[in-house]
Amino acid sequence: MFTSVVLINPSQSEIDENIAIFNSEHPPSLKIHEVAVNNLRENSFDFTDPFPRVESHGHYLFGEFATPTSLVDGEDLFITTHFIVSFTRGLLIFRTPNAAPIKNLSNSFNDFYNRLVTAKISGGRFVIDLITFIVCDYESKIMEVHSAIDSGLLSLTKSFEELGRKVTKIDFTSFYNSATLFNIDVVGCQSSINGSLQILGDISNDLIDLRVSDGRDNFELFTRDLEIEVSDLQIRLRHLQSLRHNLQSTLDMTFRKFEKIEELRQTQASHNMTAVASIMLLPSFLVGFFGQNFQISSRLSVQWGWFVSISLIVLVSVSQFIFFRRKNWL
Repeated sequence: MFTSVVLINPSQSEIDENIAIFNSEHPPSLKIHEVAVNNLRENSFDFTDPFPRVESHGHYLFGEFATPTSLVDGEDLFITTHFIVSFTRGLLIFRTPNAAPIKNLSNSFNDFYNRLVTAKISGGRFVIDLITFIVCDYESKIMEVHSAIDSGLLSLTKSFEELGRKVTKIDFTSFYNSATLFNIDVVGCQSSINGSLQILGDISNDLIDLRVSDGRDNFELFTRDLEIEVSDLQIRLRHLQSLRHNLQSTLDMTFRKFEKIEELRQTQASHNMTAVASIMLLPSFLVGFFGQNFQISSRLSVQWGWFVSISLIVLVSVSQFIFFRRKNWL
């Protein structure tokens, strides 16, 4: 009969108590290795850069996995899991940044926990259910950020179409800030996804397993049925790996759009200054021409000279304004 224990942000005494129970089921020579004990007692991850692993320590498996707390908050933090499992007992420890409630960080956790508590499972099923939880959690969080990016890009594209030459008036501050946070999280989860995919490959190829023999039959922790499920999880993780890569490409494209808008703004500002300077230059020339302090013609003193000057200034200014307007410089 298989017994599983799940601890969430446990105290040192809780961990030591369960390690002692695990050890009591085996001879003193087969106690949990000190490396595994230290990792169970103290989180080997720093919550920001996890590298999953699963190792066979002879009569039990020791492993570590991680899933992001979120892919839309820009904090690049992870829920970490450490476990040991044999044919008869499994111990799983969840830790969250700042001891935050795990149910608030993962929508799929409750389903996973209820399955462990209520279902009759084996050691192999215990590990596969954990990996399935990690994959499902990644799927939901990656789809969340995927939807957010697609929505933001769609809004940005519509703004381009609707504003036309006034594209520089697009307000993308909110989307830019969100995309910056997305970029931090999407990059941060790469090592966790790739590491988990490698572990699944090792399990499906029988490179990671526990085996015992009772003299008549041989038993494996991961039966053929479970290895088939692992192969399916591999496909799902490859899909997530591809989605993560596509998200990264989409974010890169998004930032190029931001840069393009900023370039348009700077170009428009330069055009505005050039147009304004030109509009002011010619009238200034006319004023200077008619306001010279010497006479070369008697016509400069006639009564209608002032109206001619004003008319020319207005005509030149309006003509330039229309010209620059048509060129979208104003």
